[in-house]
Amino acid sequence: MRGFFLACFRMDTKGLHVAIVHRRLALGGAEEVSRETSLIFRQMGICTHFFAEEHRAEEWVLPTCPEISLTLFPEGVRLWTRESADVILRESKARGIQVVIIPIALPNDQLAYLRSAGLRLIYWCHSSPLWELIDRRERAGYKPHHPWHKNIYSLLIRRTRRLLVPDRTRLIKWYRHLVSEVDCFITLAPGYIKIFADSLGLSEEEQKKFVSLPNMVCPPKGELTLLGRPKKIIFMGRLSYADKRADRLIYIWEQIHRELPEWSVEIYGQGKEEKYLRALIEDKQLPRISLRGYAPDPSLIYPQSSVLAMTSTYEGWGLVLTEAQSYGVVPIAFGCSDGVKEIIGTGEQYGRLVTPFDLDEYATKLRELCLREELRQSLAEASMRRVEEYFPERNIPRWQGIFDQL
Repeated sequence: MRGFFLACFRMDTKGLHVAIVHRRLALGGAEEVSRETSLIFRQMGICTHFFAEEHRAEEWVLPTCPEISLTLFPEGVRLWTRESADVILRESKARGIQVVIIPIALPNDQLAYLRSAGLRLIYWCHSSPLWELIDRRERAGYKPHHPWHKNIYSLLIRRTRRLLVPDRTRLIKWYRHLVSEVDCFITLAPGYIKIFADSLGLSEEEQKKFVSLPNMVCPPKGELTLLGRPKKIIFMGRLSYADKRADRLIYIWEQIHRELPEWSVEIYGQGKEEKYLRALIEDKQLPRISLRGYAPDPSLIYPQSSVLAMTSTYEGWGLVLTEAQSYGVVPIAFGCSDGVKEIIGTGEQYGRLVTPFDLDEYATKLRELCLREELRQSLAEASMRRVEEYFPERNIPRWQGIFDQL
């Protein structure tokens, strides 16, 4: 009955103008998904207008077509101030923008102001529910490789602040306000909707605003072969402590490298932890593991790799997992979220899941993947078939359904 109702009131997206708002358009998973989504919108006849404080053109390329444009806020104007909201409203009126998509988690008081002008608001959560609590906990933890003054700040100042105003209470209040102000709330996996509903104490009416939309991945470039691939394990991601934790892979490799003399590990990415990670590898004198820096074109790396190792503390979706699968690279990751479990499969049909954050179990499963070629082949073939569900064209009807319910 619901499908019949939506069919009767289907929104005509041709000629629709949509805005996507970011703080910074640069290297990042959410930013890349927004860019690819603008190309999907173009196929649907939708014009996309990006708003941002900053655009790093060498990292994030704006598609060159008349249906996609970018407006940078004037110098000194910060996102979600009244000045930035005025820019959005002014451009929306001039361009006929009807829908604003917000794929960032920033507390702001401008949503009601935008709604009062008749704009429809979509919040697009690109991480797991209440990820901020995990992030703050990890950032507040003691890190032996950090200077003493940073650890003093983490251990005393941040924890004192949490005693005065508990993070969870403040965060839930903000999310409840967000739900009340937006017309649609997008999550990356179906299981996240229940977590939000239970955590925030949402009514049935409020839960109707929620919809699940997986991040899409583009089809692989060129012809692929699974036979005779280099015996290489890769890590792809930001080199940061609170979330990505590439240091875990170094400790895991320390356990198994002697049993895998033909294998190597390459860590791709950049970030504040790079110096520490390099020193850790040198201190442990580990062979065949190296930091390779930022990879501007991962499509050149995946076909020359066999296993992708993700060691994150939290992930909303893990875009590199589906990217790897599309190229026949078998992923292994901690089962830290419903998004990761959705991609790899709770039965491990499309990779390997590890109990968070058991390094011994991770080492055992990674060793097995490396030593059993027939297992890798089977998982790679299954992954390549499954990942087609996340190709861009599959998201067209999903977005149509979202616009229909606005």
